[in-house]
Amino acid sequence: MPFGLSLTFATRFAAVEMNWRMDPLLTSVYTPEARPTFITWKGYQRRSEVLAPLLDADVLFFPHVFRSKVLRPLDYLLKFIRTTVYLIRVRPPLVILQAPPLFAALAAILTKTRYIVDVHNALIQSFWLNVPLTRTFIRHATALIAHNVAMEAIVKETFPGSRAITISDPLSLISGGSISRRDRDILVICSFDYDEPITLLLDVVMALPEFTFTITADIQRLPRKLRRAFVACSNVRLTGFLSTAAYHSVLCSSKVAVVLTTLPDVQPSGACEALASNTPLIVTRSPMTEALFGEWATLADNSIESLVNAIRSVKDDPLVLDAYRDRWNEAVMRGIADLNALLSIG
Repeated sequence: MPFGLSLTFATRFAAVEMNWRMDPLLTSVYTPEARPTFITWKGYQRRSEVLAPLLDADVLFFPHVFRSKVLRPLDYLLKFIRTTVYLIRVRPPLVILQAPPLFAALAAILTKTRYIVDVHNALIQSFWLNVPLTRTFIRHATALIAHNVAMEAIVKETFPGSRAITISDPLSLISGGSISRRDRDILVICSFDYDEPITLLLDVVMALPEFTFTITADIQRLPRKLRRAFVACSNVRLTGFLSTAAYHSVLCSSKVAVVLTTLPDVQPSGACEALASNTPLIVTRSPMTEALFGEWATLADNSIESLVNAIRSVKDDPLVLDAYRDRWNEAVMRGIADLNALLSIG
């Protein structure tokens, strides 16, 4: 192994070891008052953060140790070890596992911990469903949480007899305070994931040089050619991951948020953030987005012409979406009540 690579490994493992020693969650021990835990194998996921309190659960994030996808299996192994140590030491009565990935379910099974799977679209609609043991882990779950009724129907069709319940992302007001919206700033809410039309986004950026596009996704996730193309655009601001406060500031100061997907049954988290912050929204047109956001958002086709026209047509009038948020959250609480009833008899 080259010295530089071995030094990187040594540094990373030293950091991991130090994190394990200092992590208050992993050094805590069982108490009779131990609560359920929402476990997410990412550095951050807003859904986990906002849903956990409503489930009376703690939230635990496991960020990637290695950036390289080549080392992702090793990364998952380290997370599996940390998850297992946590379950042995703390012994929560229940864990909610965000998936994909779903390898944390093996830790739950080995430690005889009851678990629920928070089913993100990629678990059912991509290669993850065919990863060894994934279907077994899903069948062993006490319950499955879907993000919308369309995904709930897909889950039940894929796994007949499964106990799936819809709980959308809870919404609380994201207030910008005295922040004013900038009429030339566009926030693109994305993660450069498999369902996002990245090349189309680049074409739209290049077609609208009069606007500044802020992108918080990790540019390193893109192939080199696309990465260089975005960096070369003078009207693109690549911030990388932002703190919650900084991100909310960008969200509340942008003229409009743009959220794009190529899948028909996706409930985009970015669209929920726009709803939470009274931010004008342009979102890919689909039966799902029309049902969820069509009363107040701008629906656009995934084409340059449609998106360019949508951005240029956004009005500067302030939005007040309190009634939509109230209606949304009432549905969330009904889903949580249904989940609690299921757990009480399961």
